[in-house]
Amino acid sequence: MSSSLPWQDVLAPAWELMRSAGEVGAMIEVKASALLQRHLVQQATVGAYSDCFMLVAVLCFVAMVPICFIRRYQGS
Repeated sequence: MSSSLPWQDVLAPAWELMRSAGEVGAMIEVKASALLQRHLVQQATVGAYSDCFMLVAVLCFVAMVPICFIRRYQGS
């Protein structure tokens, strides 16, 4: 999901969080950017795990179809 907001609008809440935590000066921007990056990486990781789970689930389901048609080996 992409955001149509400008970066300044996305970073503003993080800047306010850093200001309320007592940060001053240029460190506000650095820490707010790091906080946003950490959040985006976390969201991307969860999305990737979700996609991989769905892929494996579909592959298992597709693999079950031919398994149903395999005859059992009749030994002597």
